[in-house]
Parts: sequence; C-alpha cells; structure tokens
Amino acid sequence: MKPNVQLAASVEFLKTDILGALQSVDDKQIFMVKQLNGGKKPTGISLKELASTLTKSVGAEEISLPAELESIAQEYRIFMNQVYLKIERSSKNPEKKADFEYALWLSIAVDEDGLKKLKEENPIFELLAIKEVALKIWNSSDAKILEEMNFVDIKDQLSLNAA
Repeated sequence: MKPNVQLAASVEFLKTDILGALQSVDDKQIFMVKQLNGGKKPTGISLKELASTLTKSVGAEEISLPAELESIAQEYRIFMNQVYLKIERSSKNPEKKADFEYALWLSIAVDEDGLKKLKEENPIFELLAIKEVALKIWNSSDAKILEEMNFVDIKDQLSLNAA
C-alpha cells in the first residue's frame, strides 16, 4: 500500500490569504492554489501602498505624486477577488494529459466613502467616476468557483434594458 502525502503552504499576496497544496492520494496527484477569503470581499491594497511597497523593496526613493493623483492613488484599491488553480493527474495513466483548471478575478475599485472624498476634492468626479474595473479569466467547470466569480450576466442585462 502506497502512503498518502500532502504538503500545504499559506501565503499572503496583495493582502489576500492564499493556500497552496500538493497532494498525492491513491493514484492521483493534485496541485491546488486558492484564495482564502471565505466569500468575503478581500481587503485589497491601495495603489499608493502598492507603489510605496514596491519602491521600498527595491531600495528606490519613494515617488511623490501631484496632489490630484495622490488622493486617487490612496482611494483606489487592487483586489484579488478570485485566485484558483488546480492541476490533477493520475499515475495509473501517465501519458494522459493532466486536468488543468484556473480562475482569476482582479479588480481596481473605490468604495463609496473614497468616491465621496474624491468628489469633494475634484469636481470632475461628479461628472465621471470609474467605480470599478474588473478582469476575469477562467477555464473551470467547478460550480463553487464559478459562483464565486460573480459574473455579470450580459444576456440578463440586455433583456432588462429591452423591457
């Protein structure tokens, strides 16, 4: 009888807890990476904080932004809403290609308080304010992952506008 083995690690990336695990059970080897936010919106990191951290980590001087951009960089945050990778293969059939699934959802957004502050500081935000920009890439049939991706249903939106 072959032993079962699992190796797991937890890391934080862009203020998002991520779990990675490699598991060998019976004749299957599975590698999985998944964010651990329990369905809650991640904390995210402000653009200013990200830029500051990156410049400090390479020993460069911190960049000072014009006042108009400073508040924008402080209020807009980058979120890793979904990170998922699963690679599974069977040692019974090594010539068969491994099953490969992934999902990634990144967004840059501002919350209502941040938007209010930006509108007070710069009237252009009264005319046009980008609340969120999201990028979603996936190749998965896992029902839980697809539910967590929170897709905009384009057909539903079009039928709402047509009514």
